[in-house]
Amino acid sequence: VGSEMCIRDRININASNISTGTLSADRIAANSISVSKINEINITGTQSTFTVTSSSGNFSYNASSYNMGVGQDALTSVTSGSGGAAGNTAVGPGAGRYLTTSSYNTIVGYAAGYDITAYKYSDRSGGGYHTLVGAAAGANLITGGSAYAASSNSNTLIGANAGLYLTGAKHCTAVGRSALTPTSGNILTDHMTETGNTGIGSNAFKRLGDGSYNTGVGYKCGVGIRDGASNVAIGYFAGVGNGETQAYGMGNTTAGTANSNVFIGLQSGYRVHGNARNNVF
Repeated sequence: VGSEMCIRDRININASNISTGTLSADRIAANSISVSKINEINITGTQSTFTVTSSSGNFSYNASSYNMGVGQDALTSVTSGSGGAAGNTAVGPGAGRYLTTSSYNTIVGYAAGYDITAYKYSDRSGGGYHTLVGAAAGANLITGGSAYAASSNSNTLIGANAGLYLTGAKHCTAVGRSALTPTSGNILTDHMTETGNTGIGSNAFKRLGDGSYNTGVGYKCGVGIRDGASNVAIGYFAGVGNGETQAYGMGNTTAGTANSNVFIGLQSGYRVHGNARNNVF
């Protein structure tokens, strides 16, 4: 084929090799177009909604709602148009895989934001404004549903597994591997609806199952707090309590809540558990 091929009406192209040049068309309709290499694709017009798929991933873009997904299964469930999702960017295999109507999310990493507005929840509306960076960061955030009054929004979760089991959380900030990631047996029933928690450091508040407005800085800070609000933990293992593996911790569900405590320094609050309130360690 020469330097340019122009198509103004529908025609059939049967060629084993188009090695050089430009293919220009108002419309190309095909069940499948298979190529080994494309140097450049320019798509313009009012209907700029398209998906480019290969064996290793895909790229999709919706011009009317400004949603873009890069990577295998990224944003593959998004719903656009009136009442649909808008302004989402997802990069990575499985990033935003089941996101349907949540909007203005930035998602980067393998399976990050995987289940936002997932099919397993009864209502897929509301929520959004999340920044999720890292493998599986915020993978289980939800945005509504009759069984979940809380709708997650405005969370910043950075690091592998950061905020992994948060569901209806709002305005939380997690920086570091598994920060704000309590182990949950069943996210469908043991949903985490925290508000305004900040955990900076690997495994920060890793056991915090419920509670809001807690602030922690340091590796494994606040690991002894199970349930509580307005606690501050600064330093390695600050707020250690009974440790990171014991069944009973500060604010254990059978022993009250841990509120308004301040822990500063290595292993501060050692062996403190149960209904701990208004202490400085």
